[in-house]
Amino acid sequence: ETIDKVVENYDDWKREKEEKEERNRLRQVEILKEMHTILGEMGVATLKEMSSNLLRNECDSEEVKDYVKRVLMLYFDAQKEREEEDNGSDVANALDEEKEDTFDIEYFLNLFSDLVALLPDERLRGEVLLEVESVINRNQETGGNSSDKTSQPSALPELNEDELEEKFVKGS
Repeated sequence: ETIDKVVENYDDWKREKEEKEERNRLRQVEILKEMHTILGEMGVATLKEMSSNLLRNECDSEEVKDYVKRVLMLYFDAQKEREEEDNGSDVANALDEEKEDTFDIEYFLNLFSDLVALLPDERLRGEVLLEVESVINRNQETGGNSSDKTSQPSALPELNEDELEEKFVKGS
């Protein structure tokens, strides 16, 4: 393209870029609300801090694995805390709350993947998503809990044609 065409299309490009960033920001807020339901306020604060540290530092695959393990520990700690709270109430209330508030690990990991997909660092995003995928696969192989209400497939997000990017790779 000539410089004239680039300058001519700059305003449209910038507007589209800002709209995409706004959609991503809104999606991030939506995911973090759901994470708050699962992890609680302190868990989400810890997750944000861990994620910021990961983005600030150059990290290798071992640090990515450690990051995912620590995120899983946040999930398990929140589940344990929820169980302890349920044990403190009478049996009927505990059963009702358990039905409403239990989230299986696969649901959590898929939600976490949605959040990771919004990371600006493409290399890091790919590494974290691969590690999360391997955790999901290991969980499925060991017969992880899948009887919760959250294991049912959720509605797929609507795709906006403007957000899609095509990349062609020359074959060998």
